[in-house]
Amino acid sequence: MIKKTFLAILILSIIIIPTVWAEQATTVESSSVKQEISYSIPENTIGIEGIIKEIRKDMDKVIVLVEGQRLNDEGYDQVKLVIHDDTQIINEKDNAELSYGDFKEGMVIKGFYGPAVTRSLPPMGVAKLVLVQERKIPEEIYTYGTIGQIREVKGGIMVDIINEAGENEINLVISDRTIITDQSGLELSKDELKEGLKIKASYGPAVTASLPPIGTANSVVVEEQKIPEEIYTYGTIGQIREVKGGIMIHIINDAGENEINLVISDRTVITDQSGLELSKDELKEGLKIKASYGPAVTMSLPPIGNADKIIIIAE
Repeated sequence: MIKKTFLAILILSIIIIPTVWAEQATTVESSSVKQEISYSIPENTIGIEGIIKEIRKDMDKVIVLVEGQRLNDEGYDQVKLVIHDDTQIINEKDNAELSYGDFKEGMVIKGFYGPAVTRSLPPMGVAKLVLVQERKIPEEIYTYGTIGQIREVKGGIMVDIINEAGENEINLVISDRTIITDQSGLELSKDELKEGLKIKASYGPAVTASLPPIGTANSVVVEEQKIPEEIYTYGTIGQIREVKGGIMIHIINDAGENEINLVISDRTVITDQSGLELSKDELKEGLKIKASYGPAVTMSLPPIGNADKIIIIAE
């Protein structure tokens, strides 16, 4: 009887123990394999690419403040993303799945949310997908140059930064959050930024992939308070064509050469010799004009500048 009992126990041991070992081995192996997740951009969502500025835990969700660049026209440059268990969070470098516990201030992310958002400032939307681009807290990037064209955009103004080679190096969005000072530290408003001023600006690190790239300015230091004198040209209007932000006119000098091309925008003041204000629709080929512009112009031939004032000269 004892022999039979011992034999039964031995047989059970042979069957059960290898099975347990096999389960343990399988468990260890699966935990060492990095899980890659497939994803796609959710339809009908709004996108932002930027830096996590603030993280706040709220019950079973996390709210992160992101500042950067909108990825579509209906988006925002600053938004609060609500992250919950249903939000897909992916490391864009290796497609590994992350959790909102991996978030750190300073991370660069792409967030896809909405389309419904609150009417608060900044707006708040529920994130459906977050792509983590950089886990290291990035440093600010600095640029030096001269302010070229200035135009109004959603959330503020955009200034073209022209480097010493005359190239449009980067376009920066100046918002109400951008700190603007002179060299002594005196705070200025964005209305005091003028074409031709030399500045030092910090931005990023998130910028668009366009040429030139577009970024959001964190700070701007005006290094030259004196606005350079305007440049004047006299000539006859040649070709007129529509461009982004207005029209471009070719100025033909007395030698019949295309001396410069000027962009006429809604900010360009157009008058006759008596001072009567006119519209840009009244500019026609063959009219003689006096135009002030610059001082920032492109290095192309002929150069291109932004007209500040046009005076139509009567024959």
